[in-house]
Amino acid sequence: IGLDAVDVVAGGETAGIPYAAFVSHKIHKPMIYVRKNPKGYGQTKQIEGVLNAGQRVLLVEDLITDGLSKVRFNIGIRAEGAKITHCLCIFEYGSDRLGLHEGKDTLAKHDIKLHVLVNWDDVLSTGLAKKYFSDKASIQILDFLREPETWGRKMGFA
Repeated sequence: IGLDAVDVVAGGETAGIPYAAFVSHKIHKPMIYVRKNPKGYGQTKQIEGVLNAGQRVLLVEDLITDGLSKVRFNIGIRAEGAKITHCLCIFEYGSDRLGLHEGKDTLAKHDIKLHVLVNWDDVLSTGLAKKYFSDKASIQILDFLREPETWGRKMGFA
């Protein structure tokens, strides 16, 4: 990403806040946190902290699936005249192997570059290499990722 590309680190409510605090401290950049929606009382703020127009924001989150909550955060940040330029997530509920990148695709439509530390491919390859689960379990996980809506019925669950 590069430190010069970031003015402010944002944590998304609630799970992203501790990760954003850590990153903010490590890179010596100010931190804000952003809610999915403005508060329904008081000053009805969506953002806590100092955010100025034109600032470039690194959003830090724990997880990304479809990316829609990140878009909601970006709407609030853009309302203040700033912009999320990069999003760092600990885990992506996606897979290169299966071409599952709904969150990445969603963010790209909003000019936000996604960076992830781990996705399902990493979990599967490490789990198999360290024998945390069997080949059969790996296949079941891949089947679930391909079709989560129908996987339960195929496995005999109600």
